Amino acid sequence: MNRFPLALRFAAAAALSFLVATGASGQAPVAAPTERPAPGSVIKAIALDASVEERILALDPEHITDADVRSTLAAGPAPRIMLFHGGVYPVHLLMESFSRFLTGMGYPEERIRDAGDGSLSRSPYEPSDR
Repeated sequence: MNRFPLALRFAAAAALSFLVATGASGQAPVAAPTERPAPGSVIKAIALDASVEERILALDPEHITDADVRSTLAAGPAPRIMLFHGGVYPVHLLMESFSRFLTGMGYPEERIRDAGDGSLSRSPYEPSDR
């Protein structure tokens, strides 16, 4: 007969602990709104030498060689690659290995590394406001 009140107390304590834990995190601050870039302004902002642009446009996408990547494409603009690893501990090692593969193929390392802290991959559980 004494078990029911003990179980009820335990359930009430667990529920109260859950409510306190969820309320203690607070609300995330709202980021300030940013202006949308005008159409075409991002492409116009890329300063590209005319000879490099001609060499890039002259490449055959079906037959890209190692020399094409290292000489022609390396001279052009490279988009930033964001590598995300899963939540299990050793998965970040796979992303670091993949980033070494990309840099070994000629991709600029500064376009793979995080601009803020220089890491090679990001955790999906980190806050996005960094």
